[in-house]
Amino acid sequence: MADCASPTVVAVGHEDDETLAEAVAVHRSMTPTDAGVAVAPDLASVRQRVADIEHRVDRAYTSVVTDRVAALTQRLDAGLQTLQQRAQARKATRQRTADLEHRITVAYEALVTSRLTAIETQLNDAYQVLEHAAETDAMTARAAQRRVGGLESRIDTAYQTRVDREFGALEARIEDGYRDVETDARVQARESETRRLRIAIIVLLVVLGLTLLALAVGVL
Repeated sequence: MADCASPTVVAVGHEDDETLAEAVAVHRSMTPTDAGVAVAPDLASVRQRVADIEHRVDRAYTSVVTDRVAALTQRLDAGLQTLQQRAQARKATRQRTADLEHRITVAYEALVTSRLTAIETQLNDAYQVLEHAAETDAMTARAAQRRVGGLESRIDTAYQTRVDREFGALEARIEDGYRDVETDARVQARESETRRLRIAIIVLLVVLGLTLLALAVGVL
């Protein structure tokens, strides 16, 4: 009985005696009727307990729901306030962006206008400088042409003078060479005649010697 898995109720009915079953039982009743009431309680009391439990559950549920709703409402209010703040911040940012774009546009237009004015001024100055430089270059070109003409005339004169001198010197050298050639030819002709005369004299002497020798031999 002590090892029984189900709860046990003992109702022996002898109040003066205490049994072992009562010592190990879950509940001890005075009579079997009390045991039946303990095992199967009164329906009215059960309903009352159920009603009490339902009331407690309703109160707990209402409290939990109210707290949850209040927390959600607070979170929604905080989120809505945050969204409103973000919307205001975005609106302010857009306004600042629009103001900044307007300021940038105005500054850019002013900068472009000033830069264009400065560029036009620089172009006008450069055009005037170019015109002055063109006039100066034209004058310089005319002066250079005159100088080139003078240099060409001087070069032609110097070249002609030098050519004449070189031709004169060349003609003199040619004449001197021609004279030297004539002199050499005359000297060579004289030397040739001298050789011929010497050969003729030698031949005559040889013939004379042979004749004398022949005469001497004939006399002997």
